[in-house]
This record gives sequence, structure tokens and C-alpha cells, in this order.
Amino acid sequence: MDKQFDKDLNIRLKTADNEKESALQLAEAKLTNIFRQELSNKANELLQLKSQNPALLTQELSKKETEITSMKARMQQAEIKQQLAVSVAVSSIEKERNQLANDLKNKEIASTLLEKSLQKNSKTPWLLGMMP
Repeated sequence: MDKQFDKDLNIRLKTADNEKESALQLAEAKLTNIFRQELSNKANELLQLKSQNPALLTQELSKKETEITSMKARMQQAEIKQQLAVSVAVSSIEKERNQLANDLKNKEIASTLLEKSLQKNSKTPWLLGMMP
């Protein structure tokens, strides 16, 4: 009974393997046909493009060159705008920095003058007290 079961199982496994192999071969054949058809279509399309009027190709090429030139001009314009924005920002920061440096310098001068004034004022009464 076990032998019969093993035999039936082996037969079913072989049948399943054969069906699987057949399905794979069929799928492969279908894919091959699809790829061949696509290749044939592309080859025909290429032949049509090659046989088109050269003036049309020149016109299309001219359009593409115009588009490229336009894109380059827009890129250059964007770069110039960006450089201008950076220059304005840097100029503003430099102006603020210079103003802060001047403010600091003015405060240092005022502090020095105040210090000298306080020193002078503190010496003056002492000198006045010594005079007859």
C-alpha cells in the first residue's frame, strides 16, 4: 500500500513537473513572441523616421536647439538673480556689521572720554584744596 502511494505520488509529482515545464515553455514562447513583435515595431518605426523628409528632421532639430537655448537663458537668468540676492544679503550684513563696529567704536570713545573726565574731576578738587 505504501509502495502504491509512493508510486502515485511520484507520478503526480512528475505530472506536476511536466505541467510546470510546459507552462514555463509556453510563457517563454509568448514572451519571445511579444519581444519579437516589439522589436519589429521599433525597427519599422526607425525605418519610418529615417525615411521622413529631411526638412522635417531639420525643423525638429531647430525646435530642440531653440528650446535648449531658451533653457540656458532661463538658467543664466536664475543664476544672475541668485547672485544678486546673495550680493544684496551680503551688502546688508556688511552694512549692519559696519554700523555695529562704528557704534562700538563710539561707545569706546565715549567711555574713554568719560574716564578721562572723571579722572580730571577727581584730581581738580584735591588740587584746589592745596592752593592758598
